[in-house]
Amino acid sequence: LIDALNESDVIAFQQYTTHFVPILRFQIHLLRLVEHHVHILIE
Repeated sequence: LIDALNESDVIAFQQYTTHFVPILRFQIHLLRLVEHHVHILIE
């Protein structure tokens, strides 16, 4: 039972990371773009 639980947890974690990591990278990319534009506006 514990083995089955751990296996399903690992699968759930892998699915979570494959969906979450690209979103996180995209958000960081957007933040950098916004930051860049804000610096241009200030100067």
